[in-house]
Amino acid sequence: EKELAAVKIKPGDVDIIANELE
Repeated sequence: EKELAAVKIKPGDVDIIANELE
């Protein structure tokens, strides 16, 4: 579900989520 949420946010925010997944 986290991956789908990343699609909804802005490209710049993707980096933030990527850090959370790590």
